[in-house]
Amino acid sequence: MTISLNRKATYLAIIFCLFGSSILAQTSTSNPSGRLENDKDVRESALQQIEQEREENNEELTKMIDELDQRIKILDKTLERERDAETKVERLVERVQTLEAIQRAINQKELNVYQRNYQSAIINLVSMERELKPLILFNSSREFFSGLTDVSNPMRYEGYEQWFKTFKSYVSRNKNRDPGLNILNNLITISGNLAQGAPLTGPFTQVLFSGMSQFIEGLGSRQRDLKTKSEKMFQLTVVLSQFTHEQQMIENEWESINAELEELKKLHENSLQENFAKLNIEQQSFQRDFTRQNDAKRRLDYLNTLTKLAEKHVEGRKKSNPDRWKEEYYYEMSVVQSLKIRFGNITSRIKENIKMYDELLKKFENDPLIKSKIISLQGKLAHMDDAFDKTFNPSEYIDSASKMYVVY
Repeated sequence: MTISLNRKATYLAIIFCLFGSSILAQTSTSNPSGRLENDKDVRESALQQIEQEREENNEELTKMIDELDQRIKILDKTLERERDAETKVERLVERVQTLEAIQRAINQKELNVYQRNYQSAIINLVSMERELKPLILFNSSREFFSGLTDVSNPMRYEGYEQWFKTFKSYVSRNKNRDPGLNILNNLITISGNLAQGAPLTGPFTQVLFSGMSQFIEGLGSRQRDLKTKSEKMFQLTVVLSQFTHEQQMIENEWESINAELEELKKLHENSLQENFAKLNIEQQSFQRDFTRQNDAKRRLDYLNTLTKLAEKHVEGRKKSNPDRWKEEYYYEMSVVQSLKIRFGNITSRIKENIKMYDELLKKFENDPLIKSKIISLQGKLAHMDDAFDKTFNPSEYIDSASKMYVVY
């Protein structure tokens, strides 16, 4: 059965409003000026600041370790020549202290890596709350699916509704004389008419086509105009039946996408709750200062606050649980990385579905009966495709996920 407009709208609402209720339009234009023009800019700015701080700290620590290594070499040479026992002991103590300082610097470098990686995970996780549900794409999708329903609805074609009333009257008058017409009459009665949910696919079309064929064959020579019109309407119904059948094959993919998105949504929400609990973040303040915040600078300030909380949390966990602190963050980082990769894969499937609609329209674009509507729909599809490309980059999601963490 073809998917109704409401059902299609529900799919698109789920797909493009996946992670919340924000209705802010997003774009992904380039940002050479450094201004915060969209959510991607906010996220990237926060991540760049994290990386810059890590590199500065890493450079400082590396320089310190190099200097301490040089001090060890000098001490070793001094110890080789030293003959005074007391002085030699002092140099040995200094050597041990220097080695301990080197180890502390190495440990700090390791801590910095885990802090940076967990900060990156938090920023990417909370950014999903806004960046994956742009209104601009939902609007363009709604326009396309509305147009798609318009194409496949025979009642939207000139003369069809009036003709169908004549045909429906014929079926009703002859239902008691023909079992096939009786079945068709019942189906039409249940559905109301072809514009109210009767599918132009499957068993219904067989009964419908048979009834139409009987109707046309029964028209006499004095009903030439009606016969000509009926043949045209019959041909239109057949074309739309084929169009609807191929359309349905594409739309069946939404069922699978819908199921996977629902699962992804739950995983995202669970991960948010778990990490908010770790960092003592209140959902209300998160919604106020980030999700519903229209000022990009304030959203960036909020993300920077989260990075500081994440930094302190990692440092605290290392002190309180020195033997197993790494495992906790490795798990959280893996979850966020998985979310990004899975969403990248899902958006790739959505992109493929859009391409399949394009192929469907090209197949019927030269049919004289539906050509004008197809051409109009192709414009709406191009608009939706363009909005998708400006908003989503499936390969970028997957690629950035594989590079979002540094290795110590």
